[in-house]
Amino acid sequence: MAKKKSDAKSREGLHKPPEVILKVNIGASFDIVSSTEGTGAVIRDSQGTFLAGSCRYLSHIADAAMAEAYALRDGLILA
Repeated sequence: MAKKKSDAKSREGLHKPPEVILKVNIGASFDIVSSTEGTGAVIRDSQGTFLAGSCRYLSHIADAAMAEAYALRDGLILA
């Protein structure tokens, strides 16, 4: 049976940062069968305007935690 979401709960997803602050969103995906991963990073301003982005494919990654670590690194390098 599907659970009804509470109206009081805020909508999840990307949120705009306050004025004069840039926001970096990162993501990673990991394929356990092939031990490959992809990362992505996006920088947006307080209006939600896209400023910069990056993506990368890597092979021979140990696990999903390592994929997330590479995504964080790529986001920091982009920033």
